[in-house]
Amino acid sequence: MRDAGESPLAAVHPATVHPDEVDTGEIEAALGSADPLVRQRACKVCETLVEEDVESVRPLGSEIGGLLHDRSAAVVQTALSVLTTLAATEPVVLESCLDDLVSVTETELNGVKLESARCLAALTLEKPGACVPHVPALVQTVVDAEGVEAIDDCAETVTDPSTRQTIREHNLREYQDGENARELLANVVAAAVESAPSELHDETPSFTKLLSDENPVVVDAGLTALSMVAQDDPTAVAVDDALVDCLGHDARSVRARAIETFGYLGSDTVVPTLRRVADDDPDEDVAALAAVTADFLDS
Repeated sequence: MRDAGESPLAAVHPATVHPDEVDTGEIEAALGSADPLVRQRACKVCETLVEEDVESVRPLGSEIGGLLHDRSAAVVQTALSVLTTLAATEPVVLESCLDDLVSVTETELNGVKLESARCLAALTLEKPGACVPHVPALVQTVVDAEGVEAIDDCAETVTDPSTRQTIREHNLREYQDGENARELLANVVAAAVESAPSELHDETPSFTKLLSDENPVVVDAGLTALSMVAQDDPTAVAVDDALVDCLGHDARSVRARAIETFGYLGSDTVVPTLRRVADDDPDEDVAALAAVTADFLDS
């Protein structure tokens, strides 16, 4: 038991703490402390506890999630580490801090964005409908982050070759983290739409924005979202140039998904285009799918 006036968890060794050695109330008090060092200690304690006993950390999901917005980068990183472990072991616990996880995906720190996206993806696998209310925000995050490339301007001003290479490698990792995060978030959107397409008819214009993305994984997710809505109500999806352009996409998976989407839409206006795809597509399977779909729509 700590002395009066002593900081919460002051007598605890974060790296070796056992669930029986500390109570939830003291951890909660430390997580809410005005002192960032105390908050960081609390996160470190949770990081150790969650590896041994998820139940000891389960009641603190909301408090840990709130620290994703902390002014201390160390606190944010450790809080995210705890949530990532929860995502791997019992992702439904993350529902208590879902708003925080979605919000922090808007950060410019791609490493944080990626870990948050991984948490959301894990939760979505377990409970696909959890992110349905957040679909508009997630789509906007994916769109806003498009084209943020690795920056090596600083590297160009460095004369030492080794240092310059290190900077470039760091920038490349940042870029890759950002793209991986965008892919995960786009797939979270697709899974959410699949779980509740009737609730997301009004979002089809935002899904269409994904079709012009440079990343084929994002485009594929946008098409999946549109096809799910089209299966629920074909009139909710407009046949526009962005959708038609996907029939000529470089990625085979995108062309195939676009053909499937047109099949669900049931519009015979694209039959001539599908006939051309059937004749010209370099992939035999895609060409065959286009032919079958054109016949279906023309019948």
